[in-house]
Amino acid sequence: MPAHRRCLLLVAALLFALSLSGCDDPPAKDPTDTQPHDQAEVDPDHSEDLAEDMDEEDFADESDGPHDPCATQNPPQATLVGLQEEYPRPTRSVTFTLRFDQPVRGLNAGHLSVDVPTVALTLGGGPQDFEVSLDGLEVNGIYEFRLDNHDQAIVDEACGHALAVPLSHTLWVDGWTHRGPITTGSLAPLQGPFFVDITEEAGLRGLTAGDGRALVQDVDGDGLEDLVVWPTSVRPFRPKVLRQSRTPQGGVRFTDVTGATQLALAEGINFVFGDVDNDGDADLFAGVSFRTPEGKLGLWMNDGRGVFTYAGTSGIASPVQTRLSGQDYYKEMAALAMADFDRDGFLDLYIGTWYGSSAAGDGQIFPPDDELYRWDGDRYEQVSLPSQHNPLTDFTNPNLPGVSRAAYGIAVGDYDNDGDLDIFVNNYGAGRPAMSNAPHYIDHNLLWRNDGEMKFTDVGVAAGVAATMRGIGGVEEESPVTMGGKTYPSPIGGNGFGCQWGDFDNDGDLDLIVGTIAHPDYPQSDRTMLHVNQGGENPVFTEESLARALEYYEDELHPVWVDVDNDGRLDLAVSRLRGGSKWEFYVQTPDHRFAKQSYTVTGVNITRPGPTLWLDIDDDGDLDFYMAKDSAGAEGFLFRNEVGQRNNWLVIDLVGDAPRDATGARVIVESATGTQSRDVTAGNGHYNTQSTRRAHFGLGQSSGASAVRIRWPDGSEEELGPIKANVRLRVTKGGGIAFF
Repeated sequence: MPAHRRCLLLVAALLFALSLSGCDDPPAKDPTDTQPHDQAEVDPDHSEDLAEDMDEEDFADESDGPHDPCATQNPPQATLVGLQEEYPRPTRSVTFTLRFDQPVRGLNAGHLSVDVPTVALTLGGGPQDFEVSLDGLEVNGIYEFRLDNHDQAIVDEACGHALAVPLSHTLWVDGWTHRGPITTGSLAPLQGPFFVDITEEAGLRGLTAGDGRALVQDVDGDGLEDLVVWPTSVRPFRPKVLRQSRTPQGGVRFTDVTGATQLALAEGINFVFGDVDNDGDADLFAGVSFRTPEGKLGLWMNDGRGVFTYAGTSGIASPVQTRLSGQDYYKEMAALAMADFDRDGFLDLYIGTWYGSSAAGDGQIFPPDDELYRWDGDRYEQVSLPSQHNPLTDFTNPNLPGVSRAAYGIAVGDYDNDGDLDIFVNNYGAGRPAMSNAPHYIDHNLLWRNDGEMKFTDVGVAAGVAATMRGIGGVEEESPVTMGGKTYPSPIGGNGFGCQWGDFDNDGDLDLIVGTIAHPDYPQSDRTMLHVNQGGENPVFTEESLARALEYYEDELHPVWVDVDNDGRLDLAVSRLRGGSKWEFYVQTPDHRFAKQSYTVTGVNITRPGPTLWLDIDDDGDLDFYMAKDSAGAEGFLFRNEVGQRNNWLVIDLVGDAPRDATGARVIVESATGTQSRDVTAGNGHYNTQSTRRAHFGLGQSSGASAVRIRWPDGSEEELGPIKANVRLRVTKGGGIAFF
C-alpha cells in the first residue's frame, strides 16, 4: 500500500478511537430510534492495527477515478546515432539513425529538413529507430539537418505526448575551407639539391634537339600541361607539340603528337596561346620573320581536342616591312602578348618588332613601329599607337627621322593598380654597339600606360624604366659620351631581352625585372635591372639591382620570378647566353634581398642555359621547369623540384567568362608570409617564355591562407575566404570552386 494511503487510514482510526474514549456519558438516545444497538469499545493502542486491517478503497474518493500512468510520462526525446560532424571528401551521401527513447508514431519526411535544397533526404524504419539518408552532398559543403515537430504529429505510442524539443546538427564535407584558427611555424630549412634531372624518365630524350624556344600550354584540354617547342637556328621553324600523360605507375611521360595537331604546318618565329574565341580551349597565334618567309602568319583555331585549323591572317597587317632592290624585307615579330586591353571580353594582341631583314640577311634595316590589334570576336582591327620614335635619336643622327625602337621582350601587367593592363616593352638597340660607335638611343624601353578604350601613353621616362644612369663595372652615374667633338647626353640605355612583372616584395604592387646583354667594352650600357615600384596613383620605380645583391653578368637573357621553395617569397632564375656561362639562381631572403646559389646547390649544372618554362609537372604543389637549349643539336632538360614540398602551398586555376581563359586576372592571397599576388598572362619575355597559367603560392608552414581574392579581367572581384593549405582549386567565374 502506498505510504500516503497508510497515513490517511491511520489518522482516521485514531480520530475514531478518540471520539469513543473522550465521552463520560453516552449520547442521548434519539427518541425516534427504536432499533437496538450493540456498543463496542475500541482500544486506542490498537488503532494502527485497525488501520492496517482496513482496505484503502474503503476510504477512497470515488470521484477521483482510476490512477493515470501517463500523468508522469515524459514527452519523447530524439538523438542522432552515427552522424558525424566532418566527412572526408568526396563523400556524396551519409546514412545515420534517428533514435527516440520510446516508440513514436506520426513521423514522416516532412518533419526532417536540410538547409541546402539540392540534398535529397529519405526516411525509413521505426517506430523507435528510424534510418535517415542524405544524398547529393558536395565537397566543401556545410549542411544543417533539423527535426521539427511543426504540426505536433510526432507523439509517443503509449500516451500520445508530442515531441517538444527540436533537434539540429551541422555537418560538413571536407574541402578547401580552412576551419578553425590558422597555425604557422618555422620555415623548412632550404637544402640542396633543389632540382633533379628527370629528362630521361619523362621520355623527352631525343624529342627536342635544336629547339631553343618553348612554352607551356594544355593543348588538348585534358588537364595536363603540355610543352610546345620550336627551333631558333635551324630551319624550318616549325613547332612540336609534346603531350604530357601519366604512366600506370603515376610517372610523367611526354609524346610527340605534332602530326595529330596539324601544327607541323604552322611555321613561325614566335607563338602565343590564348582562347581567342572564348570557347574554352587554347588557340594559337603565329608570328613570322625574315627567318620564316614562308610561315603562316595569323590564327590557328583549336577544336577543343588539340587539333588546329589555320584561320588566316584575320586582319593582321602584311609581314613585309618594305621592298628594296627587288627583295622583300620582313618584320621580326620578337615579342607577342595577348590580353583584353579594352575590357570588352576578347583577347587583343600586341606585336613587338625587332630589326627587319630580307630572307638572306639578319637585322639589316631599322625596325618599324610595334602593332596593336583589337579583336572583335571575328577578326583583328589595328589600333594606332603613339609614335615610338625617340627624340634623342634625332640628336644622334638626323638622317634617321622617325626611326622606331627595336622590341625584344614584353611584359603585360597592371603596374598602377587601376584595373586595366599596361605594357612594358624591353628594347634592344644596341644603344652603343661598340666604343667607336655613337649612341643610337633607339633602345630606350617603353612603358605603355593603359588610359582605357585602347588608348596608351608612353610613361617610360617619367616612371624611370626607359633607361638608367646605372652601368656596369661599378658605374653608378653614367658620364656623357663625347665623340668627334659632339657630346651625347645620358642615359644611353641597354640591350634588352626578357622581362617580367612580379610583386617580389609582397607590398601589393608589381615590380619589374629586365634582362639585358651588357658588354664590358662599353660600361655605360644598362645592366640587368630590378625596378622596384614605389606605389601611388602614378608610380615611379627605383632601380635596385645592386642594393638587392644581384650580381652583374654580361649576358642575362631570360629572368623569371618563381617561388621555388614555397616560402611565400619570389626567387629569381636567370638564363644566359655566352659560352661557359651557367644558370643563375637567387633565393630571396626575408629582407627582400637575393642570395645567389651555386650549381652544386641547385643541382642544375648546364652550360649556356636556355629559357626556363615553369609548371607543376607532378601536381605536388611546387614548380618544376623545362629548360630549352638554343644550340644546334642540343636538347632541352626537364627538372623536378625537390624542395617546394617541404613547405605548404596553394594553387589556383581560373576559368573566366570573357576572356574565358581569364587572361589578365589577378589572384591575391593573404597569409602569414604576407600579401602575394599573381597575374594570369598570355605571352611574356623574349620570344615568349610562356609558363603555366596557374597561380602558385607558397604558404611556408601556415596551415592555410586567411583570405583569397580574385580580380577578374572585367574588374569584378570574388572573395574565397580562408583556404586550407596544400589544395589545387579551379575557380570558375560565376560557377563555383572545385578541386582539380
